[in-house]
Amino acid sequence: MSYLGYADPRYCASLREFGEPRHLAQSGGWVLVRDIAGRGSRDVTGCYPLFCAPTWDGLGDDIDALRDDFVSLVLVTDPFGEVDRDDLTRRPGVRLVPWKDHFVIDLEIAPERLGDENRRRNALKAARSVRLEEIDDPTSLADVWVRLYGNLVHRFGASGMHAPTSDALMAQLAIPGATLLVAYHGDEVVQAQLYLRAGDVAYLHLVGVTPEAYGLNAGAALTRFSIERLRDRVSVLDLGGGAGLDPAVDDGLTAFKRAWSTSTLPTWLVCVVLDDGRYAELVATGSDPHFFPAYRRPDIVSAEGSR
Repeated sequence: MSYLGYADPRYCASLREFGEPRHLAQSGGWVLVRDIAGRGSRDVTGCYPLFCAPTWDGLGDDIDALRDDFVSLVLVTDPFGEVDRDDLTRRPGVRLVPWKDHFVIDLEIAPERLGDENRRRNALKAARSVRLEEIDDPTSLADVWVRLYGNLVHRFGASGMHAPTSDALMAQLAIPGATLLVAYHGDEVVQAQLYLRAGDVAYLHLVGVTPEAYGLNAGAALTRFSIERLRDRVSVLDLGGGAGLDPAVDDGLTAFKRAWSTSTLPTWLVCVVLDDGRYAELVATGSDPHFFPAYRRPDIVSAEGSR
């Protein structure tokens, strides 16, 4: 069976609290249409964390088809997508900004050679303290999964599509190709990793934890376990990006992913002004080149209620 991952319409539908799902006819990808509250206009955003499409060379035509109805479009490209940057940037109002590098693991490499020596040692040690399992039916662990991911949302103060509802989290467990790997300590699940598979890639979608997981180093054990479990189904794991945009900054998450990865792949933030006149009206109070669309900048939102 061929899985679609983030390009599956059920994934976009799970995030409908953030906008109305819309299919892009030429590329085959899915986006969300949002009202610009109090402004009588709408814009378009890709789903978190990535926009994926079966036919990338159709994206430019999809963008042009949106121009009559929407103010702007913003999305992050799939690192494995064959994005024609020249074609996109030739089109009016399109700007591509380098975004996060994704850390990937080549599963063609023998498992015993993956991860630096310290991570491998920690993973083996942790595996003696936790019990690792793949859940045959991820939806059977829905309540536990929602609680675990909620711990991360609370810890980091996540919001927006980083903090989907319980219904959204449960719906994502049912997407074909969803793979849930968990670490038990005793009878309690202390950490879980949810992968979404598409073609030959398994994307590490979300991670849920308990405070106890950190001391047990369950993340290292689960990462090694994911390599073992998924290598016969896909050829690459995408661990996602680091916590920030600067790959040179070794925060804990970035350092962890770098230590396990075999290479990195870039992603791009695609920023498109679809309606120049309306966009200019909405950002009349000021524009920030580091925030797109600028009219959704937090200070404008709080001052004008435009979100």
